[in-house]
Parts: sequence; C-alpha cells; structure tokens
Amino acid sequence: MVLRRSATPTSSMGGFHTALLTHSMDMSVAFYSLFGFTPVHKFKTSGARAAWLQSNFLEGNLEVIEIPSHMIQSTPKKCNNLEEKGAPGLYHISFDVTASCLTLSTLLQELDAQSRLKFNKTLRILEPPAQRMLGSLTCEICFLSDPNNIPVELIRRISQLAHPMEPDW
Repeated sequence: MVLRRSATPTSSMGGFHTALLTHSMDMSVAFYSLFGFTPVHKFKTSGARAAWLQSNFLEGNLEVIEIPSHMIQSTPKKCNNLEEKGAPGLYHISFDVTASCLTLSTLLQELDAQSRLKFNKTLRILEPPAQRMLGSLTCEICFLSDPNNIPVELIRRISQLAHPMEPDW
C-alpha cells in the first residue's frame, strides 16, 4: 500500500460520506482499494447492491451503489467532469493525501504502478499535479478519473499563510 495509515481512522458507519453510482461494484471497489478503501458493510438499497467503503489512510467514507442492469439507461447520464462546468451536479470527489506523500507526482507514479500490477490498467490523469492557492492555503492538486469517469481530486497541503486572504470574488 502506497498510503500511510491514518492516526485516526474514520468510523465504518459514520455519517460523512460520498455516494457514487456505478455500473460495476467490483471495478469501483477495486479502483478505490488503491486508496486503501475496503468494504466494511454490504447491503441492498432500493433493490441495488451497495457497500460502505472505509480507508485507514484517508478520512471519510464512500458509499458505492451499483445500478441494477434493468435500470441502466441506453445512453448513460454523464457525471459533470472537468470540462463540463456549467451544469449542476457532482463535480468531483476529493481526498487530502498530505500525510501520505511528499509529492503528488511520486504518489501518482506509485498508484499507477499498483493499478498496472493489480488491474493491468493505467490511471487516467485529467490534470497533472500543479501548485494552487485555496484562500490562504498553498497546496498541490491533481485530478484523475475513476472507472465511472468521476473526477477524483488529490490535494497535498504545502503551507498555510499566517494572515487570512480576502476572497477575490
């Protein structure tokens, strides 16, 4: 595992979570295992297979819900991706990987090597690592895509300015 164990793992059935719809439970669980997520509870919701995933490396939980085959639309509804900023809906999910790496480039190389080894697939990078300011926080950010084309943002905090920044809007 590339990521380091969190000092305070999240509870397996805590309220904070992100819910994702998938066409393949197995593919989604396998992808998020790269970030240390494992199923801690499997159940059915409205007839669909679902699972709570927890990571000992990252905070928060994922709820993965598999769309039953009889409900899959012939033209799948597309999740908002980084190019489609105009429509409301899910834009991306985000993980703070600060405690897990020294650089996002190194982490991406390690995650890609794991993905190639485990699934014989390369990670799809949507935006390579770049340094950004988020208010008074300086961080390194990149985006990659999960198997359902949901953008996944990785954030590595670099520093916090001593003085607050005024919003520029």
